[in-house]
Amino acid sequence: MSSYSDSAPAPEPAPAPAEKKKFVKGKAGIKKPQPLTEKQKEDLAKHMEKLKEEGMSSEQLKSHRMMMVGKMSRGMSLTKAHNEIKKSNTRKAEREAKAKKEAEEKSAATQAEKLAESKARAAPKKKKLPAKRNAEGKSKLDLAREAREAKAKAKK
Repeated sequence: MSSYSDSAPAPEPAPAPAEKKKFVKGKAGIKKPQPLTEKQKEDLAKHMEKLKEEGMSSEQLKSHRMMMVGKMSRGMSLTKAHNEIKKSNTRKAEREAKAKKEAEEKSAATQAEKLAESKARAAPKKKKLPAKRNAEGKSKLDLAREAREAKAKAKK
């Protein structure tokens, strides 16, 4: 009889995973982030202080700082990074304004449609038809009332 332990081959080690190529944008590609130098840190601190004095909120300052650090760590200068952030914020504001305008137009159209539907659903009010009159100008109701009153007087 054969033994499993004698005939089983030793497992081969798994091959090392091949390194994936990084995404390359355009000809220049994406630079690997490097820590900021002391000069860059000082320039950024001055820039942020200037924005704070101009009245930027703390949330906006934090967001702006994070974007600036990300761009500067990839080799962009302070002014280029700031201009690119301003440009992207402008585009974002334009997209938001356009979306808001479209939403308002859609809302107005929806309200007009709802109003038209509600008017269509409302039952038309029945017009009161004039009572038919006899030769004396009295209606059947008037005659019936007079008969009741005459009967009540006769009983008294």
